[in-house]
Amino acid sequence: MENRYEKVSLQAFDTMIQDHKSTLRDVRTNFSKLDYLGSGAGTLANGFETVGVKATETGYMKMCQRMGAPYSWLQSERCPEDLEVTIVNRLKREVRDDQLFRLRKSPDADEYLLRSVLSKQYRVFDHHQVWEVVKNTLESNAIAPTDPVIWKPSVSDSMNVWVLFDSVLADPNSPAPSSYDGGGYGGLKPAIHIKNAEDGTGGVNIASGFYRSYCANGVIFGYQNDTVMRKIHKGSHYEMIGAVMGAMTYALRMSADGIRAYIQAMQVELNKELDDIVDVWGKKYAFGVHACELWASFLKDQEPKTVADLAMATSDFAGRYPDSKLSTDFERLAGDLITARRI
Repeated sequence: MENRYEKVSLQAFDTMIQDHKSTLRDVRTNFSKLDYLGSGAGTLANGFETVGVKATETGYMKMCQRMGAPYSWLQSERCPEDLEVTIVNRLKREVRDDQLFRLRKSPDADEYLLRSVLSKQYRVFDHHQVWEVVKNTLESNAIAPTDPVIWKPSVSDSMNVWVLFDSVLADPNSPAPSSYDGGGYGGLKPAIHIKNAEDGTGGVNIASGFYRSYCANGVIFGYQNDTVMRKIHKGSHYEMIGAVMGAMTYALRMSADGIRAYIQAMQVELNKELDDIVDVWGKKYAFGVHACELWASFLKDQEPKTVADLAMATSDFAGRYPDSKLSTDFERLAGDLITARRI
């Protein structure tokens, strides 16, 4: 996807998911079948076949965790490569239980990326399984007339995607207060934010949100409270399905609260300096100095006058931030700003 800010159809996103699924492979075996050669590379035997593997950063970390290896030190310049190989191959012999080796076909070489090593308690619930539940919900008779579309799709070892309900217009039938970008209410639409991880770094997350079409911004609403579903990869397959189904319908219902909160926030003027706001909220979210400086500079250029302006400008900044994790964190922050009792 060249431009992840384009709206794409459910069918197009389904193709993205299926293409990703076709690259995946799981191997359940023990560490004795792994021949570690150094620099994250090695071979993994499975029955009559042996494949080359190259660990991603997460894959290497998870491998070390499973065998009790000192991940940070092994990755540092203080550890020579031959010593690293010796330590890994020695420690792996002490782990008797089978492991779940999660592989993904490398696009650039005839090998697999080792994206994670997980315990047998891990419940596999990959992006395509999450998406099947989401798609069935969106295509139901109750939701299909709202014209759901996909926005900002990102599919790799983690999935991060919004669902917008394109035919729904939630702008009040009244004159809009002024806004920092001149767009007024700006075409408010309900939205749902969906995340999943396949490498053990997170579970399934579903949050209510909304979309403002005037400047193509999204704001996650209620990310930190009970309007969000977080389901770790444990439990039965049917338990996972039920959690996702319930969260989808609940998130859509709760997005109306987010829209109402935004409309109310358009009437609340800022009573603090932007530097003070950035300092307080930057510490709350543990943002680094550089990220806070960029955020503060962007806000000052936009000159927000109300809490709604502040939230939407922050969401606009999030959409431009190159680091995907921090970008999502700034979107979360935008939602928190709208519902905060005090800025």
